[in-house]
Amino acid sequence: MSHPPGPVMATRLARFAALLPLLALAACASSGSETAEVPTPATAPAETADVAVGSVESEAAAPAPPPPAGGEPAPALGGMREASESSRRSSRRSSRADGAAMDREALTERDADVDRPRWDPDPEPGLLTAGDVDDHLNFDFFLGWLDRVRGRQQTETPDLSDRVTLVVTDRSGEPVSNAEVRIEAQGGRRARGLVTSTGTDGRLELFPTYDFGRGVRELDLTVSLPGGRQSERARLRVGRTDRVEVQLGGDAPRRTRALDIAFAIDVTGSMGDELRYLTEEFRAIVERIEARYPDVDLRFGLVAYRDHGDRFVVREHDFTSRVHTMQGQLSDLQAHGGGDYPEAMDEALAAALGLRWRPEATRLLFLVADAPPHDGRIGATMEHVREARAAGIRMYPLAASGVAQTAEVVMRTAAALTQGRYLFLTDDSGIGLAHAEPKVPCYVVTQLNDLLVRVIASELEGRRVEPRRDEILREVGDYDAGVCESPPVVRINRQQDEPRAERLGGYYAP
Repeated sequence: MSHPPGPVMATRLARFAALLPLLALAACASSGSETAEVPTPATAPAETADVAVGSVESEAAAPAPPPPAGGEPAPALGGMREASESSRRSSRRSSRADGAAMDREALTERDADVDRPRWDPDPEPGLLTAGDVDDHLNFDFFLGWLDRVRGRQQTETPDLSDRVTLVVTDRSGEPVSNAEVRIEAQGGRRARGLVTSTGTDGRLELFPTYDFGRGVRELDLTVSLPGGRQSERARLRVGRTDRVEVQLGGDAPRRTRALDIAFAIDVTGSMGDELRYLTEEFRAIVERIEARYPDVDLRFGLVAYRDHGDRFVVREHDFTSRVHTMQGQLSDLQAHGGGDYPEAMDEALAAALGLRWRPEATRLLFLVADAPPHDGRIGATMEHVREARAAGIRMYPLAASGVAQTAEVVMRTAAALTQGRYLFLTDDSGIGLAHAEPKVPCYVVTQLNDLLVRVIASELEGRRVEPRRDEILREVGDYDAGVCESPPVVRINRQQDEPRAERLGGYYAP
């Protein structure tokens, strides 16, 4: 569904339309042929007064852009629509009725690339729009969706059904960021143990069957403050609980302000419609983060990738603290090549994991893509996700136009396993090709730069940062700080391949 340009563009078009009758008179006067009689704007008949998107009256005040199909007005990019809470809820119910049920048939690859009018303004920050999903907040719905995908397309999905949430706090009850967690498994057929770390919120999601294989019975946990101090032990019997809390005797160190952010970006031809805008968002996001957290120690890394047969497959730039260097690297990116639909995502992740991450830093990886890996490389891709999980690197996939079911499964699973979120561009901006709506019961849409600032702020503060009401452009479903109403309960049971160790943390063999 297409969305019209914003009010600034509409005003410019309206003013141009108002000049059309005068231009027509001038053209007729300069012609050597018989002069045609052109009515003035005041006396023009109805069928000629409606020119383009404006009329003479719009010179003083441009009309609102026409509503998209379905009757709901297009949101302004600057903030929330002026509507009462009751009207917003009514429009959300209408949107849900007009959309499909959550259990609709899977999209075929590239179904999202439908023909529609496009708005192509000059790139500048604040134009792209996006939403996000934290599948851990609606985990039963996520498991049910994975199960339906597996049943329809016989797609292999991991067994995440025995998730256990580990929460680590210090003696005053404050969450411990980057706490070291050593896990010994009893009975697992895949790995004997795992060394990893908690997130900035003091949380670590454990998946006993996924991490250690079928047959795992017990997990012995050794949890320490960063640096190996003040250790505590706990034993977890698999299947008996879904939450474990460990309180350490010491005080948690101050949450780190060291932040390593890497971007792995698909730069094949199909990404050209949005790549220009994404690069323009970067500086604005950095400026906002540095203004909000003056003591933040930021570094940026970049991996650009295409596919085999293109001029290059992967091109990486290691971490730098110089914003202008990173901005120049992003500006040099050109969307080209690709050919078929899948791309070399597995090699991009391998390159991103090979960057020089700081062990003491909060580590974020944004994967920007519109296509999945090749069918034969999905297993390798998920193995790299497994390495990122062990290394404490949080993955935040950002789905661009063209993402269909296979890509969504890979990207959402990667986010869930690494305690990130699934981010997705939306049609609300009117920029680029059509964007598929994710298979989730609720979400809110804001400007992309607002969303990325909130994601980074959440990691720095160790808590979920929600959008302000005036930042929300659209709301779908019954959204309450990322939690949706009454998700269904479905369980699944799957298995993955043998793991490999990671230098920031990793698994060790049986």
